[in-house]
Amino acid sequence: MVSAAVMAGCSSLAPRNYSAGDAVLFYEPEVVTLSGVLMRDTQPGPPNWESIEAGDQAVSFWYLKTDSAYSIRNSDPDYETYEGDYNYDREDVSEFMLSFKESQPQLKAGQQISVTGTLYGGHTGWHFKPVVMMVTEVRSSGGGMQTIATETEGVR
Repeated sequence: MVSAAVMAGCSSLAPRNYSAGDAVLFYEPEVVTLSGVLMRDTQPGPPNWESIEAGDQAVSFWYLKTDSAYSIRNSDPDYETYEGDYNYDREDVSEFMLSFKESQPQLKAGQQISVTGTLYGGHTGWHFKPVVMMVTEVRSSGGGMQTIATETEGVR
Protein backbone atom coordinates (compact mmCIF):
# COMPACT_ATOMS: atom_id res chain seq x y z
CA MET A 1 0.00 0.00 0.00
CA VAL A 2 1.31 3.45 -0.87
CA SER A 3 0.80 6.21 1.64
CA ALA A 4 1.20 9.93 1.24
CA ALA A 5 1.69 12.42 4.01
CA VAL A 6 0.51 15.91 3.25
CA MET A 7 1.49 18.83 5.43
CA ALA A 8 -0.62 21.96 5.30
CA GLY A 9 1.72 24.92 5.10
CA CYS A 10 -0.01 27.32 7.48
CA SER A 11 -3.06 25.45 8.67
CA SER A 12 -1.39 22.55 10.46
CA LEU A 13 2.03 21.19 11.26
CA ALA A 14 0.70 17.66 11.64
CA PRO A 15 0.84 15.57 8.48
CA ARG A 16 -2.39 14.37 6.95
CA ASN A 17 -1.90 10.70 6.17
CA TYR A 18 -3.50 9.21 3.08
CA SER A 19 -3.82 5.57 2.15
CA ALA A 20 -5.09 3.90 -1.02
CA GLY A 21 -8.64 4.17 0.36
CA ASP A 22 -8.42 7.96 0.63
CA ALA A 23 -6.32 8.52 -2.49
CA VAL A 24 -6.50 12.34 -2.53
CA LEU A 25 -3.47 14.62 -2.84
CA PHE A 26 -3.23 18.40 -3.16
CA TYR A 27 -1.29 20.72 -5.45
CA GLU A 28 1.25 23.28 -4.25
CA PRO A 29 1.73 24.82 -1.77
CA GLU A 30 0.92 21.59 0.12
CA VAL A 31 3.98 19.43 0.79
CA VAL A 32 3.46 15.79 -0.18
CA THR A 33 5.49 12.63 0.46
CA LEU A 34 4.96 9.68 -1.89
CA SER A 35 6.53 6.23 -2.04
CA GLY A 36 6.94 3.97 -5.03
CA VAL A 37 9.34 2.68 -7.66
CA LEU A 38 11.73 5.07 -9.38
CA MET A 39 11.43 4.83 -13.15
CA ARG A 40 13.41 6.31 -16.08
CA ASP A 41 11.99 7.09 -19.52
CA THR A 42 13.15 8.78 -22.71
CA GLN A 43 10.83 10.74 -25.00
CA PRO A 44 11.32 12.88 -28.12
CA GLY A 45 12.09 16.53 -27.42
CA PRO A 46 12.95 19.56 -29.54
CA PRO A 47 12.69 20.61 -32.23
CA ASN A 48 9.48 18.75 -33.20
CA TRP A 49 8.67 16.63 -30.09
CA GLU A 50 7.66 13.73 -32.35
CA SER A 51 10.42 11.22 -33.11
CA ILE A 52 13.95 10.58 -31.85
CA GLU A 53 14.56 8.48 -34.98
CA ALA A 54 13.59 11.48 -37.17
CA GLY A 55 16.11 13.73 -35.41
CA ASP A 56 14.37 15.09 -32.32
CA GLN A 57 16.49 15.36 -29.20
CA ALA A 58 16.18 12.40 -26.80
CA VAL A 59 14.97 13.72 -23.44
CA SER A 60 15.36 11.40 -20.43
CA PHE A 61 13.53 11.99 -17.17
CA TRP A 62 12.76 10.38 -13.83
CA TYR A 63 9.29 9.57 -12.55
CA LEU A 64 7.77 7.82 -9.58
CA LYS A 65 5.34 4.94 -10.14
CA THR A 66 3.06 4.44 -7.14
CA ASP A 67 1.12 1.26 -6.36
CA SER A 68 -2.14 3.19 -6.11
CA ALA A 69 -3.77 5.90 -8.19
CA TYR A 70 -4.60 9.27 -6.64
CA SER A 71 -6.98 12.13 -7.29
CA ILE A 72 -5.17 15.46 -7.35
CA ARG A 73 -7.02 18.55 -6.12
CA ASN A 74 -6.39 22.19 -5.32
CA SER A 75 -6.14 22.64 -1.54
CA ASP A 76 -8.44 25.68 -1.60
CA PRO A 77 -12.05 24.39 -1.60
CA ASP A 78 -13.22 27.66 -3.24
CA TYR A 79 -10.67 27.42 -6.07
CA GLU A 80 -12.19 27.65 -9.53
CA THR A 81 -10.22 26.58 -12.57
CA TYR A 82 -9.74 29.04 -15.40
CA GLU A 83 -8.66 28.81 -19.04
CA GLY A 84 -4.96 28.02 -19.19
CA ASP A 85 -4.90 26.67 -15.63
CA TYR A 86 -2.68 23.62 -15.21
CA ASN A 87 -3.53 22.78 -11.58
CA TYR A 88 -6.98 21.42 -12.40
CA ASP A 89 -8.51 18.30 -10.82
CA ARG A 90 -7.04 15.06 -12.12
CA GLU A 91 -8.08 11.45 -11.52
CA ASP A 92 -6.24 8.12 -11.49
CA VAL A 93 -2.71 9.55 -11.24
CA SER A 94 -0.10 6.92 -10.42
CA GLU A 95 2.93 8.37 -12.24
CA PHE A 96 4.56 11.58 -11.07
CA MET A 97 7.36 13.22 -13.05
CA LEU A 98 10.18 14.28 -10.73
CA SER A 99 11.67 17.74 -11.18
CA PHE A 100 14.92 18.93 -9.60
CA LYS A 101 15.72 22.66 -9.59
CA GLU A 102 19.50 22.57 -9.98
CA SER A 103 21.05 19.15 -9.65
CA GLN A 104 19.77 15.69 -9.01
CA PRO A 105 21.08 12.98 -6.72
CA GLN A 106 22.55 9.69 -7.87
CA LEU A 107 19.45 7.64 -8.66
CA LYS A 108 18.91 4.09 -9.90
CA ALA A 109 15.85 2.96 -11.86
CA GLY A 110 13.86 0.23 -10.15
CA GLN A 111 14.74 1.49 -6.68
CA GLN A 112 12.03 1.81 -4.00
CA ILE A 113 12.08 5.44 -2.91
CA SER A 114 10.14 8.05 -1.00
CA VAL A 115 10.06 11.60 -2.39
CA THR A 116 8.89 14.80 -0.74
CA GLY A 117 7.94 18.00 -2.53
CA THR A 118 5.09 19.98 -4.05
CA LEU A 119 2.85 18.94 -6.94
CA TYR A 120 1.83 20.97 -9.98
CA GLY A 121 0.14 20.13 -13.26
CA GLY A 122 2.33 19.45 -16.27
CA HIS A 123 2.02 22.36 -18.69
CA THR A 124 4.98 22.44 -21.08
CA GLY A 125 6.49 20.10 -23.65
CA TRP A 126 9.14 19.23 -21.06
CA HIS A 127 6.50 17.78 -18.71
CA PHE A 128 6.01 14.19 -19.86
CA LYS A 129 3.54 13.23 -17.11
CA PRO A 130 0.29 15.02 -16.18
CA VAL A 131 1.50 15.79 -12.64
CA VAL A 132 5.01 16.96 -11.72
CA MET A 133 6.63 16.97 -8.27
CA MET A 134 9.20 19.66 -7.44
CA VAL A 135 11.38 17.44 -5.26
CA THR A 136 12.88 18.69 -1.99
CA GLU A 137 13.95 15.30 -0.59
CA VAL A 138 14.60 11.80 -1.94
CA ARG A 139 14.93 8.83 0.39
CA SER A 140 15.82 5.25 -0.44
CA SER A 141 13.69 2.59 1.21
CA GLY A 142 16.10 -0.29 0.58
CA GLY A 143 17.43 -1.57 3.91
CA GLY A 144 15.66 1.15 5.88
CA MET A 145 15.00 4.68 4.77
CA GLN A 146 18.13 6.68 4.16
CA THR A 147 18.25 10.17 2.75
CA ILE A 148 19.79 10.36 -0.71
CA ALA A 149 19.53 14.15 -1.00
CA THR A 150 17.68 17.11 0.41
CA GLU A 151 17.02 20.63 -0.83
CA THR A 152 20.05 21.96 1.04
CA GLU A 153 22.24 19.44 -0.80
CA GLY A 154 21.25 20.72 -4.24
CA VAL A 155 17.91 19.02 -4.90
CA ARG A 156 15.50 21.92 -4.98
